[in-house]
Amino acid sequence: MRPEQPLTIFELRARDEAARGVFEDPANLDRLGPALAGLHWEADFAFVFFKGEPGPAPAEFLAARPDLTLNHIHHLTYGQWQDGAGASPFVAAGLTITGPDGAGPEPRLIIDPGLAFGFGGHPTTLACLGCLALAVQTKPRPLSALDLGAGTGILALAAARLGVPRVTGVDYSHLAVASALNNRRLNGLEDRVEFHRAPAQLFHDHPGELLLANLHLSLQEELLELGAFRRRRRVIVSGLLPSEGEGLWDRLKQLGFKLADQIRTDRWITIYGVKE
Repeated sequence: MRPEQPLTIFELRARDEAARGVFEDPANLDRLGPALAGLHWEADFAFVFFKGEPGPAPAEFLAARPDLTLNHIHHLTYGQWQDGAGASPFVAAGLTITGPDGAGPEPRLIIDPGLAFGFGGHPTTLACLGCLALAVQTKPRPLSALDLGAGTGILALAAARLGVPRVTGVDYSHLAVASALNNRRLNGLEDRVEFHRAPAQLFHDHPGELLLANLHLSLQEELLELGAFRRRRRVIVSGLLPSEGEGLWDRLKQLGFKLADQIRTDRWITIYGVKE
């Protein structure tokens, strides 16, 4: 999508649990009209993206759906939405992270965020990439990885590019999974990486020697209670404030993990733990 492409974004809120599933029906997506570009759920909120002006279809759809509340309509360009993401290649974990033009030296990882977030410049993503580079250099190299909250797929795809043979990524966002699948194609990793649109909780026991979880604390704790960390040999957790990460790490130590690396900024902490 070009930086100058105009977007209209409907910010919706679901009034009850049932309303959160309204867009699981493809027919409802069709009713939003041909300008529909993507959809992202975040808790009770949905962001519905249209290329340019969407016409009357969204208003007509919402008039028939009292269980959805229109909070705001945003008008901006794609470049403004992504805040310059992908404008310049950079190096992380020994990989050149570059936009869809594929510029930069090998080895490269091409990331087109589409309408989702996650080009790789966020401090938690950079820290996860650093820990991932360490994880794949430690013998024995992990043969499988599970990325819960995969976003645009950058961590899952980086794991595959760095030599992990089988990688699974999971995200609840329609936009994120669509972007991740496109990025998988751009990098030619279809035979090594799979992506699923689902709640992370449903994949808590999915195989993966290495677990990647760049998620907020409440979801990390829920996954912990479900046993998502118990049978892993290596874990990389992020998306946490330092105090949150310290509390989560205390619980991971009780499962037998030992600290292999820790990356802190003023706001975030990323922890890499291993079982011997």
